[in-house]
Parts: sequence; structure tokens; C-alpha cells
Amino acid sequence: MHGKVWINEQQYFDKAPLLAWELYIGGYQPAQKWLRDRKGREFSHYQKIIVALTETDRLMKEIDIVGVVVKDEIMVESNLILTRQDHYRVNRKKG
Repeated sequence: MHGKVWINEQQYFDKAPLLAWELYIGGYQPAQKWLRDRKGREFSHYQKIIVALTETDRLMKEIDIVGVVVKDEIMVESNLILTRQDHYRVNRKKG
């Protein structure tokens, strides 16, 4: 979803991704904070900020997916280790 980000009554950035506008990083919404901090000043870098935030969101989602896969592999691996240990203990008690 895209929308307009108004910087004053006459100027706006068009087609700004909603996810970049709403993205939180460290408790802040950088797209909103950047504009507030530069009120009445130059906005020429804002499009680069939006692109960077959009890419950050994409990378964060990709990292989350990889993290889940790694976590599942570790859980599977640790279950296999436990199974091997249990198998060893059971066989040792029998012999």
C-alpha cells in the first residue's frame, strides 16, 4: 500500500510505502521522526530514507525466516542428540 506523505500544505512525497512509514526500529518510526526533526528544513534525502527503510523491512523479514529455519534445525539436531543419548543409555543398561 502506498500513499502521500505531506511535508507542508503544498508539497508531498507520492507513493510512499505504508510499511516504511509505519516501520519501528528501536522504538522509533524513522520515516516520521526524520520529518519531524527536519521541520522547515531540507527534505531532499527523504526518498533515500524511504528506500532504505523499505529495504530494511525486507531484510528483517528475510532474517526472521532464516532465524526460524536455523532454530528449527537446532531443535531437530538437539532432539537427535537426545535420542542418541537415550539410545546409548538404554543399550548400556541392557548390556
